[in-house]
Amino acid sequence: MNFAFLMKTKIWLLASLSILLPIKELMLTVGFLVGADLVVGIWKALKLKQRIRSRRMSDTVTKLLLYQVAIISGFLIEKYVITEMLPVAKLVGTVIAIIEFKSIIESIEAVTKQDIWSRIKALIGRKSDDLVDAMGADAEPAAPKKTKAAKKAATPDI
Repeated sequence: MNFAFLMKTKIWLLASLSILLPIKELMLTVGFLVGADLVVGIWKALKLKQRIRSRRMSDTVTKLLLYQVAIISGFLIEKYVITEMLPVAKLVGTVIAIIEFKSIIESIEAVTKQDIWSRIKALIGRKSDDLVDAMGADAEPAAPKKTKAAKKAATPDI
């Protein structure tokens, strides 16, 4: 083969890949989540004494490729079709991340036999008093809690 042809091919390939630089972090994040799902899935299979099959592992490769194609397609649509009116690539990446995160949580729940979602909801849904305590003494004091009697007295009878 001709050296000039190889150099031109290399330049075209690098130029084509440079289009994807704005979504590099998104693609890496999704790849990390798929890899984490694979590792947790293997851990689950070992703990529950299930067979680890190559078919299930090849599904991970297929899933990773399809997710990456979906992100790239969303980015190209966002960039060249709807001219950045809607962050399609980020929306696609968010949906994929939620799916993978849910899969990881389900696998952990299967092994530990604990409801992880309830713990996450409790952690995220902390009351404002807890947040004020977490922020320290510089924060505004929390409003006093109303008792049932005080709530009933504040509600007018109709």
